[in-house]
Amino acid sequence: MCSCSSSEPSQDRAKEEKRQIEKPKSIDLVERPFAVFCDEAGEVWVGTKNGEVHHYASEGKEVLMSKDGLQGENVMAITQLANGMHVFGTEKGINLYDGFNFQTIPLPFSDTTSSWLDKVYPVINPNEVHALLPLESGELWIGTGGAGAYLWDGLKFQPYLQDGGQLMPDGLHHNWISNLAQDEEGNIWFCSMSMGGLAKFDGKEFTFLTAESGLHSDMVRNVLCDQSGRILITYKPKYGAGLSILDGDELTTYSEKDGLDMLSIMGICEDQSGRIWMGGDHDQVHYLENGTFHLFQDEKGNTLSGVVNMEVDHQGRIWMAGKDGLWRWDGEKLERL
Repeated sequence: MCSCSSSEPSQDRAKEEKRQIEKPKSIDLVERPFAVFCDEAGEVWVGTKNGEVHHYASEGKEVLMSKDGLQGENVMAITQLANGMHVFGTEKGINLYDGFNFQTIPLPFSDTTSSWLDKVYPVINPNEVHALLPLESGELWIGTGGAGAYLWDGLKFQPYLQDGGQLMPDGLHHNWISNLAQDEEGNIWFCSMSMGGLAKFDGKEFTFLTAESGLHSDMVRNVLCDQSGRILITYKPKYGAGLSILDGDELTTYSEKDGLDMLSIMGICEDQSGRIWMGGDHDQVHYLENGTFHLFQDEKGNTLSGVVNMEVDHQGRIWMAGKDGLWRWDGEKLERL
């Protein structure tokens, strides 16, 4: 394991102690936000594509960066392990953080020097973390930008779905797992942006949902398991609008003709009342309520576009990250942070 701090994170310390957060003297807007995560304590963590993590707690805000031990410029995913430790996924691997110290653990190395990868790198980067999903067992599922998925038990990485999706021009798969989710029955769902569709793992074997079996496209961007047990599926922008909802064995896809006026859906979340919120890098934010799609408008009637990730905090506020910055909607006011 590779440590980027003189003191490695302590699993006990992550739960028992907490670093004092100082209130900032000035409020600087978050630039290039991407990942958003609300932890067990209700604190919100925002990862950016300029090597920062912004931590919002009741007592104030702090910004973590390379000088604190965070490794990587692109913070693509954030989660919290069962032991309380936070994990930040970047192109350097997984950064473990106990509230005081970082430890960086790189993924098993994948060569990035093929003729095709030379053209698409770093959009496709098999050494970059794109998705994180912790299990109650303490294990961690990791989705990568081109090497399939790994299950990490704290010591070793077990590979999965490396050969998923289509063969690329260099004769290799480079399976990009863009998101992960766990349903109420414990199944793990894997999105493939490499034409691999949606995979479900029950702990023993995989089953696949593809365009051939009813998906809008085999390039799946995001998946959400909602409170009612439905599986919500979104797709890569160039393959057109679409939100598919798998309810039991019934798969329904919604598009513009159903009132969903979005070219693509990247960010998706469910609020406390069961509304489904959706954002896209080329679209305005919408939400689905009681079977009807609505355009989001703030207290002044303004819309918001370019949102790529969304999260709901313990107070029911919607956090939205995208090309126009970080925004928070409390039901009455939209605020840029």
